[in-house]
Amino acid sequence: MVTPPRTTRPPVAAAAADWVDAHLRVRYAETDAQGVVYHANYLVFMEVGRGALARKGGIPYSELEARGVNLLVARAELKYKASARYDDPLVVRTRVREVRGKFVTFEYRIEHEESGRLLVTGETAHVCVDDDHKPVDVPAWVRDVLTGGGDLSESDGAPTGAAVLDAEALNAAALGPQATRGTSS
Repeated sequence: MVTPPRTTRPPVAAAAADWVDAHLRVRYAETDAQGVVYHANYLVFMEVGRGALARKGGIPYSELEARGVNLLVARAELKYKASARYDDPLVVRTRVREVRGKFVTFEYRIEHEESGRLLVTGETAHVCVDDDHKPVDVPAWVRDVLTGGGDLSESDGAPTGAAVLDAEALNAAALGPQATRGTSS
């Protein structure tokens, strides 16, 4: 079993990563009998934040997976500061705190959008695996997408430019001449 790193050392590859904001409104189904957001739903909100971060980097999270890069949650930590309620406007602030070897650690701040009140802080550590679910080092192009490291590099087989490319082009760039398998929907 692969264990994510727990460290207090400074971030390795993500020191300059900026926060990316995702905006959402609490739906009735996300609340509990007390009328507040059910605690586990904050993990779903964090997933929304990760998707926004990847899109800001130029590639939707789904395209990372189409290229054979899967980031599986290995650890999740949340600290609840205050409650959100039905119809509250929220902002999920997400950034990469660290990229090290096979792991990516995301950091989150969930705030009430209108008041700015901090509701939840959190962190998730993800292990990078290939299509066979074997841990692999995080490719440099993935680090660049997630940390805003600029254009994708040609040196590691990724396409150049920050434009979103179609899945077929992404697979061909990632897999090279062996890109004979189609993309699944």
